[in-house]
Amino acid sequence: MEDVLGRLGELRAGGSAANGLVRAEVDGVGRVVDVHLDARAMRLASQELAEAVVAALREAQAAARERGAEMVAMPDREEQLAASVRAVEQVDRRMHEIVSILDEVARRARL
Repeated sequence: MEDVLGRLGELRAGGSAANGLVRAEVDGVGRVVDVHLDARAMRLASQELAEAVVAALREAQAAARERGAEMVAMPDREEQLAASVRAVEQVDRRMHEIVSILDEVARRARL
């Protein structure tokens, strides 16, 4: 789980608004990392600019949530794969034991 939290902290997702004049970047838990305002964004009315900033941040946070959910689901798949590998290894060991027993039975039968 620590690995997932570390990867979430490193994850970056972006969003934009006002035809790309406003861009925002957040980390995997939705914290604001960067906001970029194109010089042309300053021509927007203050309310319009504020709404664009909020829209860009919301888009970035939604993208971060989606990508974060994928990252969190990944360990489940990795754990399932690891469990499958362990099960195959266990079956393989048991088969070797059975073959050894059968070899011993065959050896004794020849005596």
